[in-house]
Amino acid sequence: MLLLYVSSFQVQCRTLQFPRNLYKEDSAMQVTGTEKGFNKFINNFVQNYKRIIGLKLPDQVFSLYLGFTSFDFQFKDITITGFNFDNVGINFYESQGNSFARVVNASFTLQLAWKLQQTTYPFITDSGTGTINVKNINANFLINTQ
Repeated sequence: MLLLYVSSFQVQCRTLQFPRNLYKEDSAMQVTGTEKGFNKFINNFVQNYKRIIGLKLPDQVFSLYLGFTSFDFQFKDITITGFNFDNVGINFYESQGNSFARVVNASFTLQLAWKLQQTTYPFITDSGTGTINVKNINANFLINTQ
């Protein structure tokens, strides 16, 4: 569920123009938001986005060639079992035409079943279950807003 703070956004609707090549001026709707409004929207989105816990991801299959032998790997039944952000936000710097988005101290946990099979002699195989914990992710994104 996405929550939109209408008091922090200005919405403008226009008639569509259909030139041969479309440009951003040809959009039917433009949304203008304040930094405070975007930060409220992002933080509420992240809090509601935690509902992805329990989401099943597509199975992953890949091969690894080592020059003298190769292995097939399978990751199946991948499920998100944990998801957290301490802080997510955006800062606008209009004079520079850029915005900065940040994610602070993100973490997630995946549970999965795995299988390994060697495709050449001696045909080693193994399988089991596992947990992947990814913690302390800090990311900054530069967004050109011009």
